[in-house]
Amino acid sequence: MSTRLAIIGASVRAAAQSALRAGFEVVGADLFADADLDGVCPITKIEDYPHGFVDWLAKQDVDAWMYTGALENYPDLVDQMAAIRPLWGVSGEALRRCRDPSEYGYHLFKADVPYPATIRATPGKSYKTYWPWGPALAKSYRQSNGAGVWRINNQDDYDRAVNLGMYIQDHLQEGESLSALFVADTQGATLLGLSEQLVGDSDNEFHYRGSIGPLAPSVSHAITLDNLGRCLSSSLGLRGVVGVDLIQFEQLLCVIEINPRYTASVEVIERANGVSAVAAHAACFAEGLEPGTESQPGKHVGKRILYAAEPIQVGESLAGELLELHRAGRVADVPRAGTAIGAGEPICTILVESESCSAVAEGLDALAEILLARFATRG
Repeated sequence: MSTRLAIIGASVRAAAQSALRAGFEVVGADLFADADLDGVCPITKIEDYPHGFVDWLAKQDVDAWMYTGALENYPDLVDQMAAIRPLWGVSGEALRRCRDPSEYGYHLFKADVPYPATIRATPGKSYKTYWPWGPALAKSYRQSNGAGVWRINNQDDYDRAVNLGMYIQDHLQEGESLSALFVADTQGATLLGLSEQLVGDSDNEFHYRGSIGPLAPSVSHAITLDNLGRCLSSSLGLRGVVGVDLIQFEQLLCVIEINPRYTASVEVIERANGVSAVAAHAACFAEGLEPGTESQPGKHVGKRILYAAEPIQVGESLAGELLELHRAGRVADVPRAGTAIGAGEPICTILVESESCSAVAEGLDALAEILLARFATRG
């Protein structure tokens, strides 16, 4: 009999498809319940995010469950649901550890993994005297997708961070944004792939927009990634798929954030290497499950999330066009006809495969231009 797996999070489409490729029976719940999951797996739209997942999970006849973003920001809720059904994922205690910069920063330092200085915003300090050695960012560690991050340019910026209980992090302005994907178990952590992150738009310079990969790490970066993997497994006690946001700063790879779950960049590595990350993830928690095998690499893959510049009402025509592009493998996360999309909200995801990362980037730009012009007609 096949294993029945529940997948929950803000968006579960990519993880659900990965689980289906690995042979699992899947049920899902997220914020969107997009049209391209119709006929693929039962999907429920959760209005009361994230607390609505509790009642939903309690009603599901499943063998286990796993989460995508951004449930890592709710460790108490994760533990509550782990008491309802078996969890394939990182539980509350380890979540708190790897989302606390003072905790995981210490372990990264011991593992010889570069990490920018990060401290809690303290009341009664001047932003200039408190952080005098360079530009800084306010970070909440309670959101995802680049939300909850801003530059500290003046005292008001700093005081806002204090009032929200945020951290202040040294801002490494120069460098490429990267994402490393690991699968961690009791024996260590294996690097599944490295990808470039597309970050920043007109509304938020830290907004996650997509990924391109895989990238080949340099020798020095490979050493850092090896040290990082051991830290994730042994020091932080993480299990399963783990994504790590990095900045390539000068010759260093610096850790920016740890996301202990199936991340948005995973499907780029999966599509490029023909691997199911959910299969590898599941093998960390259930005896007798195989982690899956990698096919011959050779292609590069990119994804880009398209956001609405202004409110859009998705009409029948636009929804139909997007579904046709989905069937051709070019578009995912397809909204249903009648969906109202607010300014700044995601419309869909575009996907491109090519022989190089640069060709993928060009393909993403070209397809994005065509679709964004179409969206401007309001569907």
